[in-house]
Amino acid sequence: MVSMASFAGHEPIYQQVGFLRLERYANDALEVLQLTGTMDTIINYLKQSYLENAENLAVTELRKILPSEIQFRLIIGDENSPRLDNIFPTPGKHAEWIATFQKEKEMVKAVRAAILPPKEKLKILAWVDNDDENFVSQLLISASVDIKSVNNIASFWNEVDAAIVNWQPGHPYYDTIFIPDAEVDLAPNGMASKIADLIIYQKRDGRVVVGGSTLYHNCQLTTADGYFWESLGIQWGTPPPEISGPPLDNMCIINSENFVTLPYSKGDNIEYNQNYTQYVYTPRDTSWVVAQWEDTPDGVAAPPSGIIVRPAGYNHSWAGLLPKPAVLFNMRFAQSATDADNSMGTADWITLIKRAIGYEEVLETISLYVWRGPPV
Repeated sequence: MVSMASFAGHEPIYQQVGFLRLERYANDALEVLQLTGTMDTIINYLKQSYLENAENLAVTELRKILPSEIQFRLIIGDENSPRLDNIFPTPGKHAEWIATFQKEKEMVKAVRAAILPPKEKLKILAWVDNDDENFVSQLLISASVDIKSVNNIASFWNEVDAAIVNWQPGHPYYDTIFIPDAEVDLAPNGMASKIADLIIYQKRDGRVVVGGSTLYHNCQLTTADGYFWESLGIQWGTPPPEISGPPLDNMCIINSENFVTLPYSKGDNIEYNQNYTQYVYTPRDTSWVVAQWEDTPDGVAAPPSGIIVRPAGYNHSWAGLLPKPAVLFNMRFAQSATDADNSMGTADWITLIKRAIGYEEVLETISLYVWRGPPV
């Protein structure tokens, strides 16, 4: 989407032609940035908080595209609350350029819509072991998030404790605790009660996103485990069966209106490497299942759930109101996405996890003002 605005009155024809040429310059410049992939690179720099890199690249490319007598101001993000608003032909002279900009009367503006990262970085605590670290690395490339990765049990609970102690209403210390597939007992040797801290964390505005293997390795049949399962929206019970192999190679989206699956259409399939196991969990409410396996293996009740989203505002039997949602991915998605020999569904699993942890990109504007004049 492109729109043009010119700041011209009832001038003679030759002046109006001048404005039309400015409009062409502005529109063409934005188009070139888009077609060459430069705008995507600039936005990726923003995702990684490399603001200086974004500015330098924009200045370099616009100076190549526009004639030397044309000056410019590029604003990324809505103008009332921009992400980057100091992109002028010569960095380091922001005040001087602003003064020139404010005095200039013969100017045009081109606007393009763009998908930009969230304005504030999510703060994530992630448990990583085995191949999970590779998945988290790809997540960091794709999303503007701040991740604290741990694979030591004591360190993990220290961070959970910090999230509880440092919580302020409406401002969780960690926005999300992300446990892709903890293939260890997180609460061994009499630490079973620590699992309850994950519920207290949820009560204090935090969300939890876990993979199926996490519950498989953390099912001690204690009261705390039962409460944790409930907080994830599943029925508490014995360790679920592990299944793998055909036909577990496609997960089907069955609810495209949920925040996790919103980018997809009902019926879309997500590829999965069937060499990795699945787990059979029973949702507390079948409407919370937003994806399920396309086919059902022998001996398993149909249909096996793929993603279970316990909604925000759930009234937990022990902890009371849980403000944020929780998400269970009933498979080893991290291993499927990063398998060294046969990774499958990588981009889709990254997208689904980004949505699950609360990362939502937004539609905003990119504005380019151009005018004739000398450099500052």
